Amino acid sequence: LVKMREIMPPKDWSKMQRPRELEVEPLSLE
Repeated sequence: LVKMREIMPPKDWSKMQRPRELEVEPLSLE
């Protein structure tokens, strides 16, 4: 995970980690 994290941007890595949360968070914030 650390190697992938270095290669991928934090946003892309987060999507793989928990894509649903990323989709819900923006809606909740707005």
